[in-house]
Amino acid sequence: MRVAIAVLVATVLSAEGAGLRQKTITGVLNGAAYRIAVPTAWNGTAVIFLPGYSDKPATFDPAASIGAVAEHLVQGGALYAEAGYHAGGWAVAEALDDVERLRDHIAARVGTPKRVVLMGESMGGMIALALLERNAQKYQGGLAFCSGTIAAYDYFKRGAFDLLIVFDALFPSVLPPPDSIPASFQPNERVIGSVMDALRRNPDYATIVQAAASVSDAASLAELLVLHLDALRELAVRAGGNPFDNTQTEYPALTRAGRRIAETRRVKAVAGAEGYLRQYYTPTGSLRVPFLALNVTSDPVVPRWATNAYPRANHWFVQQYVNKAGHCAVTTEPRVAAFQSLKNWMDRGWRPSERH
Repeated sequence: MRVAIAVLVATVLSAEGAGLRQKTITGVLNGAAYRIAVPTAWNGTAVIFLPGYSDKPATFDPAASIGAVAEHLVQGGALYAEAGYHAGGWAVAEALDDVERLRDHIAARVGTPKRVVLMGESMGGMIALALLERNAQKYQGGLAFCSGTIAAYDYFKRGAFDLLIVFDALFPSVLPPPDSIPASFQPNERVIGSVMDALRRNPDYATIVQAAASVSDAASLAELLVLHLDALRELAVRAGGNPFDNTQTEYPALTRAGRRIAETRRVKAVAGAEGYLRQYYTPTGSLRVPFLALNVTSDPVVPRWATNAYPRANHWFVQQYVNKAGHCAVTTEPRVAAFQSLKNWMDRGWRPSERH
């Protein structure tokens, strides 16, 4: 791993209120921003939070609140660090280095942790899983919120590419085809509005797409389609082209009473692009430290087929759900409770029960 080249910004603030934080440190390591909240009496546990997908690299305001979950952890004596990645988009490859670099920086700047726990949200949960599978000797536990455990290729193929292929077949020319998205494409309100108008003009076809996406209303579906399309655009740029081949894919949603109601666009993957996406990342099932995944029962961005994919035979993985709807709709209380369950698992061997 590369040694950190520079810390561009470093700001230390005095803690306010009850004195739960000794200091807050913000900075940038090789283009990746970070923020560290150091407790007054550190118990040796470092929790590194890994954020989800964003089109731009994260920045941190040293004066902004670190959030209720983070404050709870710091109050309990844990150091809490927020990791940024030096690239936006599906930045799993970049994040694997960025998080390792931040871990080393915490040891150099604050002290060597007794244990390091990774806590990821959405894409950050996949990054946490990848790091734990690859470097079990460096990390002692993981916690993921609203994150898939399926291979990234399968997630994007089924959840984004195939969905947009169905939409393109039923609503041609409303959006660019998912294998050929212009570099100028922008996921703005105008584009979302045009998709909503198309869905409302043909509610019968709209129902087909909604069922394929497990979304109940046209507005949510329009936003999801546009955001997925922009994610595929970014992914094609970093992978070197379209990673997906659908020449043998069946689309039963487009068949009614044995009759095809629309023909689908058929494309092949660009050489090398599929391999990139499979590398970043395909879970191996090789966890050797505790990992707890907490999802909501109805998530349009990360549906159940994407969260229930990790091998159940692995003792070190536990999947739980809370009865909520919406992406990352896990509130503070269940997040704190999940961390306590993970802590009991690491400290006492109390493996949490599966909740479905």
